[in-house]
Amino acid sequence: GAKETAPESHAASQELSDASDAPMSEQSYRQKMTWNRNYLQLGLIVFLVSVGVLLFYYLLFHTASLKKNYANFVHILNPVFVGLIIAYLLTPILNTIENHFLKPLFYKTLKIKKTTTARHWMRAVSVVITAATALLVLYGVIRMLLSTIVPSVTNIVMNFDTYTNNFIAWISSITIDNPDLGEYFTSLVDRYSEDAIEWVDTNVLDKTSSLLRSLSLSIISFFKSVWNFIIGFIISIYVLSSFIPGRRPTGSWKP
Repeated sequence: GAKETAPESHAASQELSDASDAPMSEQSYRQKMTWNRNYLQLGLIVFLVSVGVLLFYYLLFHTASLKKNYANFVHILNPVFVGLIIAYLLTPILNTIENHFLKPLFYKTLKIKKTTTARHWMRAVSVVITAATALLVLYGVIRMLLSTIVPSVTNIVMNFDTYTNNFIAWISSITIDNPDLGEYFTSLVDRYSEDAIEWVDTNVLDKTSSLLRSLSLSIISFFKSVWNFIIGFIISIYVLSSFIPGRRPTGSWKP
């Protein structure tokens, strides 16, 4: 009887020891996971701080390079900005043409079914009419400005000799009526003529190359602006054509 009870007591003690070891292993596992999580958070904080320090260093000592790259990036995106602005300005005109003219024409006069294809065709026609209207308005504004400025400049250029002769005649009449004043003018001309010629030689002739360079750069800038406007206008047409309200996955739409 004693031999049978000894193995039973040993088995019972072994089960108790295993039961006591199980919670300890789970607790140690949780502690390990907690330590790993803390180390992970600490490593992430150190990494973010290091990245922030490097970015601050780069911004501090490479400001000029960043400004230059930003200016180049904005210069590249200028046509896109122009296109979005043009599309925003033309949207009310497009909606007016489409809602008040094309919808009655398509669905009431021509009796076309309200499908996605009809909607696409109507949007294409409205975009063409809107673009043509914008170009006509722009042409009218430019022509009005040119018709006001060009004749004035042409008149000044054509009558420049007349203005000069009238001024010389006026000066001559003053000097004839007042000899003392004429002698004073003559002495002033003799005194400052050499200074005027020297000033022209040093300040005008020497700066002719820079003036020509500035003029050429202005002409190039003007043509770049025109080119950006053309690209932006094309982008605006694409934007107006892309955003078609009322699309349905089934192919039907509600006006």
